[in-house]
Amino acid sequence: MIYDFNLVKSQVNRIEKVFPQGARKYPIYKFMHNDNYLFEVRYGGKNANALQRGVWTNTKNAHPYFISISNGEIEYQVRQNLLDIISYLMIATNDQINKIRGEYND
Repeated sequence: MIYDFNLVKSQVNRIEKVFPQGARKYPIYKFMHNDNYLFEVRYGGKNANALQRGVWTNTKNAHPYFISISNGEIEYQVRQNLLDIISYLMIATNDQINKIRGEYND
C-alpha cells in the first residue's frame, strides 16, 4: 500500500500542537480535517531513532488515503492475534523466546 500524502495534505484544515508530557521532550503536531485525525509529525533529539520522529499515521483513520498496489487483491485487515504475539515478543525475555522457538522447531 502507498500513502497518498498529497491527497491527505490537501485535506488538512487544522494543526494541533500537543505539548510534551512525561518523558517526551518535544511536541507532536497533529494534522486534522475538522475533528478527524489525519496524521502527525513527531520530532526528536539527535539520539532519537526513526520510530521516535517523522510522519506518523493511524492506518484505521488513514485508510482512505492509501492506494493499493495490488489493485485490491490484498485487503487491509487488523490481525489481532498477530499483534498480540508481536506485543508479547517485544517484552519477552530471551529464555521465553528460546522456549517458544523450541516448541515450534519440532
